[in-house]
Amino acid sequence: MFGKSINVCIFLWILIFVSVVLAGEAQCRAIVETTYTSNVGQQIPDGPAGGGSGTPLLDTINVPLGFIVSGVEVYLNISMVDFTSDLIVRLTSPGGTQLGLAWVGGGGIPATNIIGWFPTDFTPHDNMDQWIGEYTEGDWVLDCRDYSNNGIGTLNSWQLKITYDDSVATEQESWGQIKALFR
Repeated sequence: MFGKSINVCIFLWILIFVSVVLAGEAQCRAIVETTYTSNVGQQIPDGPAGGGSGTPLLDTINVPLGFIVSGVEVYLNISMVDFTSDLIVRLTSPGGTQLGLAWVGGGGIPATNIIGWFPTDFTPHDNMDQWIGEYTEGDWVLDCRDYSNNGIGTLNSWQLKITYDDSVATEQESWGQIKALFR
């Protein structure tokens, strides 16, 4: 009987300790924005005569942090003499969700250059909130395609701004913290 009450006391102590630790973390919450930049400086291959997709220009930003997405913004710097409406620009998250940013003729993008933030300056083709709840960590792949052969463009650079709550750990990090309590 005495041994069982010691086990109960130890269990209650651990439960109280974990509650205090978690409550302390909850009070230190911070919403963080982290921006990653890729200076590409490459030409977007022209589409074939008669229309259709040109060879894609793919560029990757690797995000090393493992948090849960609460917001995403994308800055594009694309120089194009004319016909930005011939472009399709997509971004794929590490979780595999591919969303359209610039889409042939849509989003109110200017006729010559695309320089600005989605969704702040330009309306993306797809709702970027679809990335909310995904993990930040891994490769974010930008896919630029030209659907015409009359107007060469250059992807000068692009930026990925991810917003996340740094107090919300991934499942793996949470288990690691709990296991550390019993070492």
